[in-house]
Amino acid sequence: MKTVLSSLLLLAVIVTPVFAQAPFYQDKTITVVLGGPPAGSADLRTRAVVNILRKHIPGNPTIVIQHMGGGGGRQAANHVYNSAKPDGLTLGSMGAAPATAEERLSFGMMYLSDGIPLVIVGLAMFAIPEMVDVLRKRTTISSVPELGSGTLRGFRETLSHKWLVVRCSSLGVLIGALPGLGGSVTNWVAYGHAVQTAKDRSSFGKGDIRGVIGPEASNNADNGGALIPTLMFGIPGSASMALFLAALVLIGVEPGIGMMERHLDLTFIIVWSLAIANVIGAGICLVLAKPIARLTIVPFARVAPFMFVIVFFAAYQASRAWEDLIALFVLGIVGMYMKRFGWSRPAFLIGFVLSLQLDASVYQSIQVYGMSFLERRGVQVILALIVVSIFVAARMKPHREPLVAEGPHAPVNKSPQAIFLGLLVAACLYTIYDVWHLNFLGKVFPMSIALVTLALLVAAAVLFSRNRPDYVFFDSEREWGDEDKPVHSDLHFQGWILALLAAIGVFGYMLGIFVYVTVFLGMKAGSRWLHAIVGALGAVTVLSIFGHFLALEYPRGLLQSVASLPWPFN
Repeated sequence: MKTVLSSLLLLAVIVTPVFAQAPFYQDKTITVVLGGPPAGSADLRTRAVVNILRKHIPGNPTIVIQHMGGGGGRQAANHVYNSAKPDGLTLGSMGAAPATAEERLSFGMMYLSDGIPLVIVGLAMFAIPEMVDVLRKRTTISSVPELGSGTLRGFRETLSHKWLVVRCSSLGVLIGALPGLGGSVTNWVAYGHAVQTAKDRSSFGKGDIRGVIGPEASNNADNGGALIPTLMFGIPGSASMALFLAALVLIGVEPGIGMMERHLDLTFIIVWSLAIANVIGAGICLVLAKPIARLTIVPFARVAPFMFVIVFFAAYQASRAWEDLIALFVLGIVGMYMKRFGWSRPAFLIGFVLSLQLDASVYQSIQVYGMSFLERRGVQVILALIVVSIFVAARMKPHREPLVAEGPHAPVNKSPQAIFLGLLVAACLYTIYDVWHLNFLGKVFPMSIALVTLALLVAAAVLFSRNRPDYVFFDSEREWGDEDKPVHSDLHFQGWILALLAAIGVFGYMLGIFVYVTVFLGMKAGSRWLHAIVGALGAVTVLSIFGHFLALEYPRGLLQSVASLPWPFN
């Protein structure tokens, strides 16, 4: 609502004099700066306003939407205030909470008022924990000493699971066609489907080819599904489709039902281009697969510093704020302990992706129907499907290893698990406290989720208090044998990740990664110092060229604020 009101207010101020100066907008471009991510609810509302602008602004100007998330819309507001020319060619559409403009769980920080970007959560949940786990094993990524050949075998395996390919491809198309969802969750839904439909699930997570075929089939299909709302209705199905939509507008093509009538040939060109691109991409992957796979037999300690540098680089591009790196570090630690104690990280990521859409849908349903929305037939059908899904999942649960007194499920050294469980309970309690004073529509979703989660955590705590083996206990530290037990704990490598953050904070990104990679390779990987320096220079060179040609920004450190450094260290 705040987005619509701000847009209408800008229309009242800016569009009124437009009619008196119609030639001014002839052959010009109007940029609408949206303080939020593409394919979200604010994006859809803004596009509705843009469609009205296109019809009623004389001169037929080109109107594009520039997404600029961060700070609950404040970053977009600052950009409009500081950078936009006062000529009416840039409009500001500020982001807001779905139901009200009230901030929740932001701790008074501008960065958190707009939520944590998805890329930060994904990297923290999966990249950081897995890299630390391999580092602790002091081995290579692959346990196979030599690379074999398997291209033809891969074709045969895919054909032998053709119905899995068909089902997961269909899932990819259907989920990809949902605006705001798309590829963010498609792979995990497909993986879950592959696991649930398998008779023997013991090999999943240990190299089962079905765990690759399912997600890859859906991943290749979701872009085709995302084209449906993009071309037919002008609503981007994903972030990449939002960029594609802007490109169509820039060349004078307006997506929508009319595109099927006026540009049917272009529509088929787009469809066939996507299909051919997938084929070409598959061919390139076949050629590069073996050289890239050789990295898996290199001692991971020599690869890890470069991986950490790339992960921090990708995280910073989310909103180009220093808080991105801090959030990556904090959530990375959370992801490490979720992996250690057996908490589902895919479920966490799926819930995070769906939370924004669920929040908006809940308040819209309650605002329109009140609590009587639970009496509607469609809602009851969905609730029934949820119950059936939970029941089927419980019946089809995989065979679990037997409980033994000395296994990972034994009630031994429960303190780390108890602390982690206590922190989760504290997070739920703080959520309830923080949203308690908000308006009903602003707190109904987080309050409901917090109460349900708290009830489940209390049930887990009751089981946790029993002094006998139970599946609620799990500590992967108890799975290490005497021979392969790590020399260093999680805290050791958390310190090394914190050292990268500190190096960037002091020296800036380029000089910081040079120092970090050199020290890591020399001290942890056992490389010669000359080789370590050459490797660090190579990383700096590649990222500098990459950033120069793509106009990317890198984090600045204290050194840049007190001294003028040459490129690329500036």
